[in-house]
Amino acid sequence: MKTSTGKTSFKSIATTLLLVFSCFTLTASGYLSWLYHLMTFVPPATVDALSMGVGYLFQAVGIGIAAFLLRYRPDAMSRAAFVVAIALNFACAAPASLSDSLAGTLVFGYVMNLLCGVISAFYLLRIVRCIGEERRGIVFGGGYACSIIVTYLLSLVPVPAVSGMPGELVSCAVLSLIAVGIVVATREEPLPAADALPQGEASTREGGPSPAVAPSSGASGASGLIALAAITVLLMSMVKNVGFSFPTANLTTTGALELSRLFYAAGLIVAGVVVDRSRKYGSILCMSALVTPFALMALSGEPISGMALWAVDYLFYGFFSVFRIVLFADIAAHANRAYLSGLGLLLGRVGDALGTFVCLSLAGSTVMLVVVAVLLFVACVFTFYLLFQQLFMPTPAVQRSEHEIFDAFAVRYALSPREREVARFALDGKTNAEIAATLFVTESTVKYHMRNALKKTGCKNRAELLALYASKTPWENTE
Repeated sequence: MKTSTGKTSFKSIATTLLLVFSCFTLTASGYLSWLYHLMTFVPPATVDALSMGVGYLFQAVGIGIAAFLLRYRPDAMSRAAFVVAIALNFACAAPASLSDSLAGTLVFGYVMNLLCGVISAFYLLRIVRCIGEERRGIVFGGGYACSIIVTYLLSLVPVPAVSGMPGELVSCAVLSLIAVGIVVATREEPLPAADALPQGEASTREGGPSPAVAPSSGASGASGLIALAAITVLLMSMVKNVGFSFPTANLTTTGALELSRLFYAAGLIVAGVVVDRSRKYGSILCMSALVTPFALMALSGEPISGMALWAVDYLFYGFFSVFRIVLFADIAAHANRAYLSGLGLLLGRVGDALGTFVCLSLAGSTVMLVVVAVLLFVACVFTFYLLFQQLFMPTPAVQRSEHEIFDAFAVRYALSPREREVARFALDGKTNAEIAATLFVTESTVKYHMRNALKKTGCKNRAELLALYASKTPWENTE
């Protein structure tokens, strides 16, 4: 079996990683600038609802729009469209962070979030098209990690305001130019078409890429796996957010938000390395990390700093971030459905938003919050087990009798009852005379039915018929 292992050039890795870094940093810079500005209008709990709730939903909508265009209008997802999305993102980030009214801040902020989703869809598509399975985790995780580290360093030496524009927006403008430059100056180097993998079949590289759905398994098989993966990612994100219900503004008052995110960078890098070495173990660690929210809930009443809790959460969140992206990147590549490349992030954003709303609505009842978290966790474990079975625990092939195999062959080529009998004896090596004597018919009758059987199977003679039947592969998957 062929895989994309070893086919990714260093140039593709470097340019894609740089593109992920610049795009994520510019969208994060605009988002943080908008978030800080939003805090001047509303209290912390409302900030969470408006940013991590509604704002994330708008990001999901942006990814969905890009997926729709990629599915039905692929020409719209061009380099020029990427550049336009980056420019419009900055054009909305500025008024979202400078508006004197809450309405203006929200309107421009939500459009900016929508464009953040579109930009994310573009670079996730680049990862699927240009990065082999053996490097997708570290390219995505490394790009995000570099962005977080740079953001932290900028917080130590703040970028000065320019003409009243906050430092975050200045960084956003610079990074927008860098991202545009990368898009314009580099060309995609698409990988050769990957061989589709059947469900449960692993790569020839030990612990390697995630299995996906082969086109031969049918649309229903592919759709079933995609739906199961989607539900699992959505539940994972909800469990993570429901278990961690501390207001965003708790950290901004101490200036520790960027510092705590360094643990997120560490988690992203570790997760990227682990997932690239073994999708199987990466998925197990991702699921194991779901225990973290329950530990955080137990510690919520203890005298532990909010930054410490955020740091632990961010460290384990790296596994969620990388796994959900790589899972759908692999599915998109192997199922030849590029429009699915951003589905992992889309579902993650929806799950994050739903989890935030649940936390805010149950903020006054810790017991109910725990009950909801446990129910979500149980549902997530169940769907994850089913997904894990399909991806990493292949179902043993069912041994069929020779009679069942021949029946499948006859059904595939629509052989009549008499043609079946003649073909069966012919495959056993009997001559026309022997077949005629066995069936109590004339040799001319045997020859007539034999010609029909050969015509239906596309064979010229008995030798070709025997070879076709012995091979099984050209016909058995289509029964």
